[in-house]
Amino acid sequence: MRRQGTSLNARRWLLLEKSLPMLRSYVRRLVRNDEIANEILQEVSVSILSSPSPEETGRFSAWSRGVARHVVSREMRRRRRHHAELDHALETFEILDAIDLEHNATLTQTFSRAAVKMDKNALLLLIRRYVLEETPTELASAFERTPAALRMQLMRLRSLFREGAEP
Repeated sequence: MRRQGTSLNARRWLLLEKSLPMLRSYVRRLVRNDEIANEILQEVSVSILSSPSPEETGRFSAWSRGVARHVVSREMRRRRRHHAELDHALETFEILDAIDLEHNATLTQTFSRAAVKMDKNALLLLIRRYVLEETPTELASAFERTPAALRMQLMRLRSLFREGAEP
C-alpha cells in the first residue's frame, strides 16, 4: 500500500513538472504580473500535490488549469479585500490627522492666551497636575500646602484658563 502511494506521488510530481510551463503561462495571462504569478504558481503547485488528481496527462492538464483558476480567483479576491481595507484605514488616518492637527493648533492658541495671565508657579502646578498626572496629595507636599488648598488653587487656575481661552 505504501509503495502504491509513493508511486502515485511520484507520478503526480512528473505530471506537475510536465505541466509547469503551461501553468506558468496560464497564471501569468490571468494575473498579468510576473511576481504575483510566481507566488500564485507556488500555491497552485502545493494544491495540486496535496489533492487527488487524474492520472492521464490530458485530464491532468485540464484539471490543473482548473486548480490554477480557482487559486488565482481566491488570491485576487483576497488582494482586493486587503487593498480595500488598507485604503479605508489610510483615509481614516488622514481624516484623524487633519482633525488632530486642527485641534492641537486650537489648544496651543488657547493655552497661550490663558498662560499670559498666569505666573510661573501656576503654570508649573498645571503641568505637574495635568501633564505629569501627579495627584493633589503629591503636589501638596511639593508646594507646601494642604491638599484642599491645592485643589482650590487648581480650580481657580482652571477658571482662569477658561477665561483666557475665550477670544
